[in-house]
Amino acid sequence: AARTTRPIVWVLIIVVGLFVLGGIAVAGFIGFVAHRVHQAGVSLDRGRDGGFAIQTRGADGKNATVEFGTSAGKTPSWVPEYPGSHPTFAMRGTADGGAEGGNFTFITSDDASRVKSFYTDKCKDLGMKLNLESTTSEGGMIVAADDGGDRRSLTVIVGGHPGETTVNVTYGRK
Repeated sequence: AARTTRPIVWVLIIVVGLFVLGGIAVAGFIGFVAHRVHQAGVSLDRGRDGGFAIQTRGADGKNATVEFGTSAGKTPSWVPEYPGSHPTFAMRGTADGGAEGGNFTFITSDDASRVKSFYTDKCKDLGMKLNLESTTSEGGMIVAADDGGDRRSLTVIVGGHPGETTVNVTYGRK
């Protein structure tokens, strides 16, 4: 008597074959994208703190870098750092020609009004013009800019909660 293969076995073979072909297609697509990214001059590097950096070179030959992670919180000397603060998140970008910008967030046990007052005073000390200053019962916001040679800007958002204050600082220089 001739032995026949059951239809369910054929269905399983076809399904497994489709999964294998799909896996090969996905791997090929990922390889193609990685190759194109490399050709475009983009590179990814891993940071010391588990963060990462993306570097690229434009068609004009200029470089740009964006870093993510708590070590990216190393800010330029002109950016005021609140005493005792340690970033919980930070990102920083730089480009040839001196342009730079970044953002960092930290939490402190100090009162929101004290933190906001610190940044308001530091902006004035830096000769920056306060373009916006708002105060709420939970904190407030400061937007300051220096239209001088460095064209610096600083935005500080302060949000207070019982027992802690969250601060987000965004800076830039053209």
